[in-house]
Amino acid sequence: MVPSLDIAQYLYSACRARNLSINNTKMQKLLYIAYGFGLYSNGSELFDEEPKYFPHGPVFTDVLDAYESIKLRHEPTDNVDLPKEAKKILDYTLEHFGKFNAKSLSDWSHREGSAWYNTKTFIPNVKYADKIPIPFIKEEFLTFFSKSTNSF
Repeated sequence: MVPSLDIAQYLYSACRARNLSINNTKMQKLLYIAYGFGLYSNGSELFDEEPKYFPHGPVFTDVLDAYESIKLRHEPTDNVDLPKEAKKILDYTLEHFGKFNAKSLSDWSHREGSAWYNTKTFIPNVKYADKIPIPFIKEEFLTFFSKSTNSF
């Protein structure tokens, strides 16, 4: 399985190459969307880290902790070794969601019916850093991608 840090490095480099804004919050949301789209399109996880429940939405803690070093490396996307299918999902994610700022993506990840929202609402005694259940994520993205507008 692909390391989450490699996925994050690709996203960061691709955002820079496309002149898209990127910060730690936006990185977390783009990772989450790519993760969900991977579950939706392939039925499997795109990378080796599962999103966790945090106050500001789904978080991938390994990437959160390493974000500054990812920025410093700033490798061209060609230097990030990823499977073709992973790059396809990441490029789709950026094409459709990269234009949104961190606040818009955060609002989207907190909307009623999202996996984050359902974790907060339906998991008794949920604590920060608990994993967001994969079935919740699958359902969120199945619902999202089955709608014709797919908009925020």
